[in-house]
Amino acid sequence: MEYTVRKARPIRWWDWLSGLLLIAAMYIAATRLDATNWTNDLSLVQTVAIYGVIAGLALGKSTFSIGWTRFFAFAYGSFVIFWQLGMILGRGVLWPERMISMGNRLVITLNQIFQQKPVIDNLFFNLL
Repeated sequence: MEYTVRKARPIRWWDWLSGLLLIAAMYIAATRLDATNWTNDLSLVQTVAIYGVIAGLALGKSTFSIGWTRFFAFAYGSFVIFWQLGMILGRGVLWPERMISMGNRLVITLNQIFQQKPVIDNLFFNLL
């Protein structure tokens, strides 16, 4: 009788100090970017940076395959970025209207860029 031997999952070590220093460094960098006041609503960069670092550390610690890790990183990253950008519009606006408004603003901004006109809206800069 033959038995199939499963490959052992790699043991992933964890360094708490490095993780905390990475979170602190990203928070400080995002705070310094917010302090420049280049555009309005740069404070959302702090939230996106912290969520991104935590998700990145969690995905790095996970035992998912590279394909699934990339998929989750793209899906969670897209969700968090558009969620934070949607929060700029205020509380009384429904989410479908927020998405339509952001899409229209991005189309107008891209049109201004391609026509080499000055861009007034800060949404494109915040999205980058």
